[in-house]
Amino acid sequence: MPIVEITDVKVNSAKSDDLVGYYLDLPRPGNESDIYAVDVSGWVLGKSSPVVGVEFRSEGLKLLRIPLNTKRQDIVKHFSQVHHAEASGFKARVNILTLEQEFAIDVVAHLDNTKEIPIGTICGRRQSLNTGYQPTLSPLMVTTLRRTGSTWLLQLLNVHPQIIAYRPFEYEPRVGSYWIEILKAISDPSSYLQVLSSYQSDANWWLGNSYFPLEAMAFDPSIQRWIGNNNIGVVASFCQGRIEAFYEQVATIQKKIRPVYFAEKFSARTFITSLMWELYPNTKEIILVRDFRDMFCSVLSYNKKRGVTSFGRELTSSDEDYVRYLKSGAQYLRDLWKRQTPKVHLLRYEDLVMQPVEALKAMFEYLQVDCDEGLARQIIMEAETKNRDQQQLHQTASSPLTSIGRWREELSKQLQDLCNETFGDILNEFGYNV
Repeated sequence: MPIVEITDVKVNSAKSDDLVGYYLDLPRPGNESDIYAVDVSGWVLGKSSPVVGVEFRSEGLKLLRIPLNTKRQDIVKHFSQVHHAEASGFKARVNILTLEQEFAIDVVAHLDNTKEIPIGTICGRRQSLNTGYQPTLSPLMVTTLRRTGSTWLLQLLNVHPQIIAYRPFEYEPRVGSYWIEILKAISDPSSYLQVLSSYQSDANWWLGNSYFPLEAMAFDPSIQRWIGNNNIGVVASFCQGRIEAFYEQVATIQKKIRPVYFAEKFSARTFITSLMWELYPNTKEIILVRDFRDMFCSVLSYNKKRGVTSFGRELTSSDEDYVRYLKSGAQYLRDLWKRQTPKVHLLRYEDLVMQPVEALKAMFEYLQVDCDEGLARQIIMEAETKNRDQQQLHQTASSPLTSIGRWREELSKQLQDLCNETFGDILNEFGYNV
């Protein structure tokens, strides 16, 4: 049974004033692959500005960007009047392990004037990655944005005898993300094809960052299948083992005898959470949301308190632009929650602060771990007594209660209106009043 099957290929039919033409030669509907990758080739030719590269994206996230790397004499014959027609071809092997099992890859041309033009979409499906690894711990993913109370939630989770989190107020570890990122890097064809190439340009040559060995793409198909299929499962199993070994060590230190989950924070808009669901059959995911207007205030206050510009604010020129910047993350959380219901548990920061016992009981019921009202109250009391100094450094309001609705006092009328306009529909869907 093939690893990958291409179900549809759509070439953009809209004409562009900036392009002479373009086409996707490969893949074609019905094509199959024995590795977790798709071979893509085609051509694209600019008019006044040459095309400098082609980018492959899925769900808005960049997968790979390459220069035009293939000479096309056939395009020269058809467009002899365009002086750069020969250098119009592209060829790439795109890693699809990090995509959903039903995936779509958008192909986008980049002009040297920074303009982007979509040229096509590749749709397909792939098999799940079965490593054969038998974990004793399952991931508990706290998927959220920034300044949403996630560190406090992890502190509460860590107190539960069946859940492990490692010192969230001090380190905020990303052990799962670390090893899955390693899996991503090693499973990328631009990395593993380096073993078939003699060209080693720098210290990080094995990651394929500086050179993509096109000649290796045609070398010994049986060896390529072994590297891109069997070997990927072995690497993934190793990464799972390293995650588990870390949390077994933490469990020993914390004297937890029969833990069920390791809990970590995971960022929204990342491939890691979907791959965790694939690798661990008993994965659980908590989607933590907070009124985005208060979240915005918390970022501004934290930056002012620490004298830094962070959490993405450094990427925008004004507070108004930052509000618009935050919208995509809010939309992603909303879409993830809708797509994954009822697999995931939605938790509002406001409920965790104002009705903590009820919020914990509902969350632990979803996780199918021990919890009654007495245990919930004990967890809250113990969490409040731990790391008081770190908690105070982390806070930007006098108390969690006063952080709720702070936007009404801290934002100007102009920013309030912009936040309501930007986040209004999403807030309503999450149950907030606008």
